Amino acid sequence: MDDFKAGRDIKVDGDVNINNGSNDEYKLLLECTNDELHEERVHRTGVLKDEIKRKRKHILSLLKVALIVIVIIAAWYQLVGEIDLVMMIVAGMGVFLPIASAIKLSDRQTVFEIRQINALNEIAMLLRERGAE
Repeated sequence: MDDFKAGRDIKVDGDVNINNGSNDEYKLLLECTNDELHEERVHRTGVLKDEIKRKRKHILSLLKVALIVIVIIAAWYQLVGEIDLVMMIVAGMGVFLPIASAIKLSDRQTVFEIRQINALNEIAMLLRERGAE
């Protein structure tokens, strides 16, 4: 579609079908050959690793926020010199919440991860049934 340029001299009175010549049709895993299944396994494993890296990056950013809060609290206590019970509770919650949410996120699998794992399990099962694992 990049080099399809329409000028004022083109007049279309009906339907327009544009075929780019690709044969990229969706194919069920059951219909794939063993070589295609091996390629699909490699692809999905890479996609799953990328998703896990993305999730870890997000978790590390939450932990960085907690570290920054700890540094700010330490500097505040150093400047003020007094330790108040209410300030300790507020500071503790400010540190605890990002750490708790990071731990919660690290334990839970995303829908995308579950989908990739299920596809990898199906590929492994098909290859095992075919004796080509």
